[in-house]
Amino acid sequence: MHTDLESGYRRSARRPGYEALLEDLRGGAVDVVVIWKLDRLTRQGIRQIAPLLDVLEACAATLLSVHDPIDTSSAMGEGVLGMLASMAKQESENMSVRIRRSKRHHAEAGRHKDGGPRPFGITRDWSEVVADEAALIREAADRVLAAQSLRSIAADWQARGIATSRGGMWTGSAIGKLLLQERLYGVRVHDGRVVAVGSWPRILDEATCARLRAVLTDPARRPGPPVHSYLLTGLLRCGRCGGRMRSTKPKTGKRAYQCAREPEGCAGVSILADETEHQVVEQVLEAVASPTFLKVPTVEAQAEELAAAIAADQSQLEELARDWAAKMISRGEWLAARNAVQARVDEARQHLAADAVTLPASVANLPERWEALSFDQRRASLRAVIDRVEIRLAAVRGRNRFDCERIAIVWRT
Repeated sequence: MHTDLESGYRRSARRPGYEALLEDLRGGAVDVVVIWKLDRLTRQGIRQIAPLLDVLEACAATLLSVHDPIDTSSAMGEGVLGMLASMAKQESENMSVRIRRSKRHHAEAGRHKDGGPRPFGITRDWSEVVADEAALIREAADRVLAAQSLRSIAADWQARGIATSRGGMWTGSAIGKLLLQERLYGVRVHDGRVVAVGSWPRILDEATCARLRAVLTDPARRPGPPVHSYLLTGLLRCGRCGGRMRSTKPKTGKRAYQCAREPEGCAGVSILADETEHQVVEQVLEAVASPTFLKVPTVEAQAEELAAAIAADQSQLEELARDWAAKMISRGEWLAARNAVQARVDEARQHLAADAVTLPASVANLPERWEALSFDQRRASLRAVIDRVEIRLAAVRGRNRFDCERIAIVWRT
């Protein structure tokens, strides 16, 4: 007896039992095949039945069904088999349409997805939040927006014995996927787009989720093992050509920041790294402690404005698509309008990603908190107040002496 545990409905289904049956027929091991019902054998119509008929004919074997009038020992029986196979395929397709329609209807009504493991942070029936898990989600969101890495959060949760809803250990990628789930701010997504407000309680507000998405989907984030980085990477600019400067460590000598080679830069400007980092940090901490320093607007207010602008533009994109589908506008008009709106969306998302990270507490108390900050938090704090640091040409070319007068900080406004 041959059995397949996977459904015969999906074309990609692996069916070792079915393949073994064909091998037994070809090898002469059987001359009669009995099936329980045709739709247990296949739901793909004559496309999958035809190879079986060819093997049956070549081996002079017969196919019988317990619950269908199938007997391939006659031409009439083969005809009945083909007709029933086509009917089974049609019924399968009708069922698929009904299932898709039902899923869409449930989604548009704001119902949660059925089945699967219990989502972290909410009860199995989605009626109430799990208080301690919801607090952990909010904690992770705050830590990501405070420039802490997912790996450090996962390591902390592992040390504290915090498990997933399945009882497993948290990883950085798992925490990232959790924080990107739209269900956290109470919306229902179907086919990749928001279709309704969810009927379950929310854990995070929409602006926080927008900021998390901007940070976690930022193309500048590199997956995989941690990449060795330095405090001023990405902030230094060559005072000669404007190119980015990178940290280098020659075989002999001290680490330095060097302008990249052509075509990215001129390779003509370098400066000692450790001394430069110390000088920039000293100037930043002194500047932000000054009562006259221009304070950075609150990240939350900026995020809410950007999130609202993105949502409005995405609604306009959907409206444009409906107008084109209804032939109210031409393809050229649709493309022109779509490109303009999409450019606004992309620009807003870039700003959101750049400004999404929250400064530790406030800029004013940054000097007192600096020593307690992680490396990522220090970099985020510098990026929040500095637009770029220009390194001017040395007074005497080739002199390997540090000169703080070469450093010019351009502050963000």
